[in-house]
Amino acid sequence: MSERRASQGSAASPLRVIIVDDSEETRKSIQMMMSLVPDSEVVAQGENGREAIELARQHHPDIALIDVNMPVMDGLTAIQTLRQEHPALICIVISAEKDQPTLQRAVSVGAQGYLIKPVTAEQLLSVMERASKAAQVTRTPTSPPAPPPPSQPDLETLAIQYARARRADDQAIRVFETLAKKPDCKQRWLMTLAMLYIVRRQWSKLKALAARLEQAGQATQTPARPPTPQTTALLSNLEALAAQYAKVRRVDDQAIQVFETLSQQPDCKLRWLMTLAMLYIVRKQWKPLEALAARLEKTERH
Repeated sequence: MSERRASQGSAASPLRVIIVDDSEETRKSIQMMMSLVPDSEVVAQGENGREAIELARQHHPDIALIDVNMPVMDGLTAIQTLRQEHPALICIVISAEKDQPTLQRAVSVGAQGYLIKPVTAEQLLSVMERASKAAQVTRTPTSPPAPPPPSQPDLETLAIQYARARRADDQAIRVFETLAKKPDCKQRWLMTLAMLYIVRRQWSKLKALAARLEQAGQATQTPARPPTPQTTALLSNLEALAAQYAKVRRVDDQAIQVFETLSQQPDCKLRWLMTLAMLYIVRKQWKPLEALAARLEKTERH
């Protein structure tokens, strides 16, 4: 079991999440993808149903992501106990197969969502969006009012801590936005702020920030190679290549070309557009980032 300290400071504190799965790889994968879910915090992890019950008693989570097949105690038995002890807890089932009997039993014991392994970022974001709305309805607001922004001498220290912890909550946004108001703000903080805007899908702010970086000319842009013609063979392999490049965090011309080619498709998945935006930040290509942010903003309005 591992535990991360819940972040504090937003007007409504982040939703507390526990992950329970006997596969360490699955737990790590979901925890990494949870960084894309705004206003949430993974507070603990467990390996079986019995640990899920103990973790809920100890950490009082708002949402629990629980595997079905686990040793000691299976997930559905655990969910039945969890829902009795914590009626407001939102339980999401994780399973390798979406068979009807398991799904029906999951619903009968109180599960309110279903994730199929291997869990994708897109799938997790969709389920967590619904779970978060449900959790906010039943949650009793106990957080104190948000404190004023930290004093200027402390901002750099906080920014370093928040960047290292990959925080994307309201407090982190406020720190980096306060730093960004300084005329001599370091480019690293502007780039970090741009990343946070992507994670939180704040496209209009990302567009404005990209325009500022472009106008300031704080870095020489590295042009990407023009995309090659979109052959059927290439397009059929793009999704697999994109997943592979994202996994190893490639930022070279070939990676840019793959994600830009994918982005030209009218039905391009949001995850690839967000990855492309992050690549533009790493490559300091502000003009393409501004255009992509404008596209995402327009898409979200519709």
